Amino acid sequence: QTTDAEAALRSNLLDEIHALEGFSAERVAGLIRYLPPSKSLPIDQASPLDPGEFSIEGDDLTAACTGRVPREYAETRNYPLLIVLPRAGATAEETLAWWAADAERNGYVLVVPDLYPPAAGYYDASAVQHRLLLNLLRQLKSGLSIDDDRVFVGGHGIGGEAAMDLGTSHPDLFAGIISIAGLGRRQVTWSAHNSTSLPWYVVVGTRQPNYVSRMTPLLKRLFRRSEANREFCDVLFVRYAERGFESYAEELPNLFRWLNVQARPALPNKIDAKVLRSTDLRWFWLEIDALPERFAQFEYPTTYDDRPDGPTGDIDAQINGNYVRITSLPTKNAAVRLSPKIPGLDLEQKVTIRVAGRNAQVERFIASARDMLDDFRLHRDRSRLCYMKIHLKNP
Repeated sequence: QTTDAEAALRSNLLDEIHALEGFSAERVAGLIRYLPPSKSLPIDQASPLDPGEFSIEGDDLTAACTGRVPREYAETRNYPLLIVLPRAGATAEETLAWWAADAERNGYVLVVPDLYPPAAGYYDASAVQHRLLLNLLRQLKSGLSIDDDRVFVGGHGIGGEAAMDLGTSHPDLFAGIISIAGLGRRQVTWSAHNSTSLPWYVVVGTRQPNYVSRMTPLLKRLFRRSEANREFCDVLFVRYAERGFESYAEELPNLFRWLNVQARPALPNKIDAKVLRSTDLRWFWLEIDALPERFAQFEYPTTYDDRPDGPTGDIDAQINGNYVRITSLPTKNAAVRLSPKIPGLDLEQKVTIRVAGRNAQVERFIASARDMLDDFRLHRDRSRLCYMKIHLKNP
């Protein structure tokens, strides 16, 4: 529960934890998984038969939001989280009402962030908007009992376009992307393959304005194998012929059937990503400390038709058992985040890391409560705890 500025207090607390009888990083990991929310959000529930309502006041770093929890909500179990972004001109209340009945029926926590003004009808895909959403997600996980492996992002129109952009920029956070009547932003054709295993549910009508010019290039990308691992994207594509921009309410039953069988994909053995903003730093088991300015192509507000006009920050890394090979990084400073959830990793053996242009780095796995607690404080991810962070040595 410490703030970012309380490093000294955290160090003292960690010393106390280390001194406890029976201490081990594995035991700390077990405790984290069952901790209640550290800063429970006040929930207003008119009666036991009504869903609970809550809100978060935003600031310069965190988006405000309104939300609902199921009527049976309790902190003793975890709930899937559905983050939905409004169409142009729609208020948070209207958006909440459209999704609320099915979210309640299926037991979802439902949240509508205040990421862009309703009247503006414009999502600018900037690092500021990404930071607002990431910090909101961190606050939601601190205040509610959320299932980290079942967090979804979606929306209508520009909300769907925002969901595509956010999901492909942070594929390690979400279990699925939902876009209803959203045509995508041009830069998503660059980032769509950042995680080919991330499920998509896309609904469009062929009579929507700019369907051919905007949706067709994205579909070609989604239905083409990735260059890195030769895999197709996991896309459920629903096309309504001769229909325009609509809510497509008839899709809700099928959509929630789809949601109910989705979970965050397993950690990949290979990472091939395009990094476009200073906020896009965490990629599954690899983390970069900062993105050089020349690679931050979408740091500032853009339009839906903008594309990278310079070099992108490319990450190309692969882990095979205990051997990590990093071919491309946009910065010198990065870290490998080790976890028992990485497929094929043997924590009893040494880990070898080879970065292009550097000497091999060999490390023995030593579970670290400090790395684990620092990572959990920053990201609030109970499901994918970092047991050891290995910082890459500079050449």
